[in-house]
Amino acid sequence: MDPRAPMEEEAKEGGRFPSSSNSSISDQKSEVASRTLPEQNSRMRLSIEMGRGRRALIAKNKIARRDVRYTMIKNGDLRLLRWARCSLCRKWRRLAHLAPLESFEASWTCQGNRYQDLKMQRCEMDEEPLHSNEQLVPKTNLEELKALENKRFYDELHQFLVERGKPMRKNPVVGGRKLDLHRLFKEVIYVGGYREANRIDGTWMRIFRGLENNSKRVTNASTRLKTAYKNLLSEYEEAFFGSQS
Repeated sequence: MDPRAPMEEEAKEGGRFPSSSNSSISDQKSEVASRTLPEQNSRMRLSIEMGRGRRALIAKNKIARRDVRYTMIKNGDLRLLRWARCSLCRKWRRLAHLAPLESFEASWTCQGNRYQDLKMQRCEMDEEPLHSNEQLVPKTNLEELKALENKRFYDELHQFLVERGKPMRKNPVVGGRKLDLHRLFKEVIYVGGYREANRIDGTWMRIFRGLENNSKRVTNASTRLKTAYKNLLSEYEEAFFGSQS
């Protein structure tokens, strides 16, 4: 009998001989993949949950919506006026127009009011009434008015930069999110402006922690915020508030 006959028969049936070594390697790869994939998914889920937990903790420490309100002048320019309620005396306090309410803590008090009238930083002062031509903004219209306010800011900023030959090519992205320049502007103005933010150590990082962009993965947050503000907002600040804002 020809010794090649069995080989030819197997070749006819399967095309080629099965390789025990190749099969073993393939099985090992499958085993590693099946073991690694769940581990990767588990780490990914843990990372997502930790991110949600940090955002939930930040939100928990923020001032409650019931302690924030907005007003506007009747038949005015749709500018939103901001108010916050003291966590101690429970009185409403009028705030500066650019007050970043989004970053106010739940423990906010009259003492933290940086409105022009310093005497309103004391709880014993009476609550300021609304002006005769001022009205509360209904919650149903608030988000729409905020969006209009944000758009107006961006339109004015774009025009300002174009007139100075420094058009903004694209909005900076930090931590995988578009940086809200309007929000950043309000935060920096509220601490005293660009110069003051640079003078006090840790200011840029504190601002970053209050933004939607906050992420532990961003290790150079202070530098990136400072650079974005310097390139896009510092001249705008000086033009509207002066060099000593």
